[in-house]
Amino acid sequence: MKNSQQIIKTEWQRKKDKYLIASILFVVTSISITWFIQFLFNAIFAKNYLILAKFLIISWIPFLISISICVAFKLPMNVFIILPQKSKKVMWSLLIPSLVASIALYLSQYMLTLSIEEPSLAMAMAGDHVASALFLLFSSWFPVVIFCFMISVGIEIALRGFFIEVCKRASIPLPWFIAGLVQFLILLPFLWFGYIGGGPQNIRYIICWFFLQISLSAFYFWLSLSEDKTNLQINKANRSLISVLLAASTQNIVYYVIASHFVIESGYWWMSGPANVIAVVLYFLITIFLLTTKRLKY
Repeated sequence: MKNSQQIIKTEWQRKKDKYLIASILFVVTSISITWFIQFLFNAIFAKNYLILAKFLIISWIPFLISISICVAFKLPMNVFIILPQKSKKVMWSLLIPSLVASIALYLSQYMLTLSIEEPSLAMAMAGDHVASALFLLFSSWFPVVIFCFMISVGIEIALRGFFIEVCKRASIPLPWFIAGLVQFLILLPFLWFGYIGGGPQNIRYIICWFFLQISLSAFYFWLSLSEDKTNLQINKANRSLISVLLAASTQNIVYYVIASHFVIESGYWWMSGPANVIAVVLYFLITIFLLTTKRLKY
């Protein structure tokens, strides 16, 4: 009896160690490769050229790494949790990103820092961040929406799917927080070199994006849980990425397309002023609510 229990315990520990090694390897390789690509782009093409290509590449590199690790470690394909699960949270995945942006825009307009108008062609022609690059490259909304969906799919399957599942099976606490931190670190050179011009002037945006990525990761993790029960053990809960992909795509479309296309704030794109900060604060408050109601309790 003791021998069988010891064998089961040893096998469980072996699997746990395998998932732990896989999670560490994913973090190290994802950050290293995406940083190398971003520094290479910056050195060859200067600060602002091909910013959309760079954004797309660094969104899909973690996914390719997760596939490689899954094959190398012979992990089950269900770690990607791409199969749909019954969930009532689809509505929130569409409503919350739109509502947060609406509230942020309204409050910023109330503060007299924002105007609703078509951005000037000169501003759009700057091409020094994602919104203006999208304005320059695409003549219609449909390909822009497809682009936003594509950058969402790669990063969400890798981080909110594969990485969080691997962390759960390795018994690593707060996997949603670590996933948000990893996403922030992956994007750090992108924020430094290719967001609103680049350089030290981006430090305040980088701070905002840190809280934004952590808060969005918490919200997306909650969306991925198919059961909404506060007494459920989250490390054993069924998860699905359908609502997460909808929410992430909606967030990117609102952030990079709709708001940027129609809103000017203090003479700049809306993401550079109080509306962006208000949006980050709102997502942070949502995270606090999810934590205090134990919906993210591991």
